[in-house]
Amino acid sequence: MNTINEIFSKRMVLFVEIFLLLLVNFFLSLIPFLFLPSLLPSDSVFYGIFFYLTRLVLFLIAIPLSLYISKLLIKPIENEKLSPPPHLKELFTFSRSNFTTQVYHGILLLFLIFIPLDFLTYLFLPNMIEYIGRVLIANQTNRYIMFDDYFLFLFAVVIIQLSLALQEETFARGFITIRGAHHVKKMSALMISAWYFGFGHFAYFFSPISREYPTWYPFLWFAQAFFIAIILSSYILKKKWIFPLIFAHGCNNIISAHVLWNYFNGYPFERMVLFLYIPLLCVSGILYVARYTAIKKGIELVWYNFKAYIKEEKQLEKSKSYLILTILLDLLFALAIFGINIIL
Repeated sequence: MNTINEIFSKRMVLFVEIFLLLLVNFFLSLIPFLFLPSLLPSDSVFYGIFFYLTRLVLFLIAIPLSLYISKLLIKPIENEKLSPPPHLKELFTFSRSNFTTQVYHGILLLFLIFIPLDFLTYLFLPNMIEYIGRVLIANQTNRYIMFDDYFLFLFAVVIIQLSLALQEETFARGFITIRGAHHVKKMSALMISAWYFGFGHFAYFFSPISREYPTWYPFLWFAQAFFIAIILSSYILKKKWIFPLIFAHGCNNIISAHVLWNYFNGYPFERMVLFLYIPLLCVSGILYVARYTAIKKGIELVWYNFKAYIKEEKQLEKSKSYLILTILLDLLFALAIFGINIIL
């Protein structure tokens, strides 16, 4: 039975690993921050593309560097027998037998989760399109959304959003969830990742533009991201595949960016509903009917995992204070990771 000291110490090891990753990434990110503006003007159409690509490459370099440093600094917990920590590169492994399956799973995640959620949000809260668009273009790196030339926009959005999806999924699901499950219970790693991902989308709240819109808009984005993160973390914990998550995440961001591009070019949302979302939702409906049994099992798995987290894997002999402490620690650790990420 874990003691309170063990609960805290295991999370601290995970926290130190994440902190080192963010710190190393911060110092590496100073390279494009200092030199990119002198090489490429911030108002260049290629500025955002090079910025996000450079940031992705440096982040992928920061991972092995930070893990090497953490291996030197963090001493193993005495008398604790743990299997070797998972290598993140294993999550990106393909084979002839599973490549098609991974692509198919990515399509299922895209059409059954991402697309319906975004569509319902835009449908019932049309001002959300304007809100998200204004928050994003306040950053010079996201000005591609306002390009008049569609093909230039398409070129930029594909590169930028796939780069973002690769970086975010590698960190939130690959590092926090999978790496975290090596240090803490799987459901705690899942919840830390979900809290963090939700906080990341809640960050819209800190934009001055948010003061012009209903206060609960960022809370809605938090709830949506938190829900999606639970599903994606549950998937990667079970399958140990990250490509379907990157595929679904990136493709959905590309679709959402098209909604914003149409808005800033004066096209009504009804046009996107007619020519984009209706065909996509038809595919979603077909997939839902065809894969109903598998979808039901997936929902049951997520629900089972959530109940296991609340019940602390059925160790009900532990006091309620133990359970509350575990939940609070996971929340606080996720908040700390989010805060450090914002600062750095």
